Amino acid sequence: MLGILDWLSTLSYWHFITVIIALALTIIVVKVVISFDINKWQESRLNKLKVKIRLSCPHVHMRVREDDKVEVKSLFYTPFGTTNWICTQCGSTTPDKRQVDDILKYYAKNINAYNSQMKKTKKLYKKIS
Repeated sequence: MLGILDWLSTLSYWHFITVIIALALTIIVVKVVISFDINKWQESRLNKLKVKIRLSCPHVHMRVREDDKVEVKSLFYTPFGTTNWICTQCGSTTPDKRQVDDILKYYAKNINAYNSQMKKTKKLYKKIS
């Protein structure tokens, strides 16, 4: 014990401050390492990806028919006994039928916007799987 006190008394002011900061940083690192839970981290990462998917989902399905016309179909449905509309692709909900119709009309007019939005959504689905 006297050896440590003698060593501390020989330190200059800046060395003493450096030792205190190093000890504080060591305590912080040990606290973070002990309290870090990888399962919670993975779960929060997965939840963030699900939110991003809901935000990037176009809620519309498009396909080209045999007569070279584009068919646009909404992915929203309303379960029996509720007024909410639920997207079958991402699970997003909305209580407003007008919003569903507006989304459908927007993507019917802007096919390039639909394609770029679907690319974003597919990238996010790849990250999740």
